[in-house]
Amino acid sequence: MSNEQIVFDDIAQKTKTDKLSWSIVGNQYASGLIFQPSAVYRIFKSDYLRDPSDIYEILLVEKKYPDPDWDFAIEKYKVELVFIQNGALVATLDEFSIDFTQLVTLARLIESKSTQARKLFNF
Repeated sequence: MSNEQIVFDDIAQKTKTDKLSWSIVGNQYASGLIFQPSAVYRIFKSDYLRDPSDIYEILLVEKKYPDPDWDFAIEKYKVELVFIQNGALVATLDEFSIDFTQLVTLARLIESKSTQARKLFNF
């Protein structure tokens, strides 16, 4: 198992057990650090602690963009995890390092556990 997968699994587990708290931020949040920020349609944010002295701001970034394989008539969906520390981009996990299905599953989990969704659905 890769180190990227280990970190991803840790984030997924901490999200499932409510040890990570996620909230929705504006689409332009950290746009200077996100590749293709014009394709972003939603961003979730949390703080990720590896240990007390190793803290990262983590973003789950959802993007959609026209698909050239379908003459741009259909949109593609992309999910990325972006790690920021002290205002600098540290790493990005996307479908090249984590299975796309796992990324989408995490996005749906985060959506349901975000502070805004909890408030909306009263749980």
